[in-house]
Amino acid sequence: MRTGPGGAQRVFDHGRHPGNADSDASAETGLRRAHLVEATAPGTLENAVQIRPWHADVLRLGGPNIHLARHNFVLPLVCRLVHPGSGSSDVGQGGTSRAESEAESRRLVDRFGRIPW
Repeated sequence: MRTGPGGAQRVFDHGRHPGNADSDASAETGLRRAHLVEATAPGTLENAVQIRPWHADVLRLGGPNIHLARHNFVLPLVCRLVHPGSGSSDVGQGGTSRAESEAESRRLVDRFGRIPW
């Protein structure tokens, strides 16, 4: 459980996409949310579209309260890998995991009109 605005308790169901719970909370409450990027990353949507499509998606789909915040390192803080035991790999293989992921994505779009990154 996390404490929301005004001390309200919130329970997050992380489902297949762990980051969505915080994104949902940001979309519901209007709190500003920062996505950390390395010092050399593009800082605008126009530049991100050209070389960092994932960052462009964050800016496009994150709603009005998302922004990129640079840290001082030249390399990303996280290097995402898809390995045979990862959730991304599991979803990519199809079956139940893919169906659950697609259902969760539909619920988010129905609720927010987009997937709140």
